[in-house]
Amino acid sequence: MRKSLLTLPLFFLLFTHVKAEGLDDKINLKDFQAGLLKGYIFEQLAMIRDTTQLDSLRPNALLDEACLQHAEFLEDKKKITHYQDKKKYKDPRTRAQTAGADLPIVYEDMATVVISRSMYLPNSKEKIVISTYRELGDYLVQLWMQMPYNRKHLLSARGTDIGISFVTNDKTHKVYVVMNIGG
Repeated sequence: MRKSLLTLPLFFLLFTHVKAEGLDDKINLKDFQAGLLKGYIFEQLAMIRDTTQLDSLRPNALLDEACLQHAEFLEDKKKITHYQDKKKYKDPRTRAQTAGADLPIVYEDMATVVISRSMYLPNSKEKIVISTYRELGDYLVQLWMQMPYNRKHLLSARGTDIGISFVTNDKTHKVYVVMNIGG
């Protein structure tokens, strides 16, 4: 039985009224609409930060680049980790510096999501199937807000910039997501 994320009683899902063309389209991993999803996630995070009287995070293309490098690494290694062996990519801040973003702090949050397959909601025994960009965006924000360290990163007053990137694998039906918040 398919359960919609939109029925979850979480305060930050109140803004699912966002009407962007394509958000309710089925995800096609071979033609992944990263810009659409990124924009939706940025809107959600801006609303969350606004409710806590924090400034919105500025999109940062250099952090996007650092996120993409790490998402590609995660997809290649088929595991979730913050660390790499190569010195210039060893941790989130070093990856951001390598990409040209010289920020004193860089927080990193990650996720691997299986598309159109049954999976568990964060901290729950409920199963859902994610098949649209809106569902994926809602799931990622919910996941990050429910994890204490991720929530701390998202709500940090020190955070000023954000980058997010996605790498898809149509054979495994997975999306690897890396988000950096810097300041």
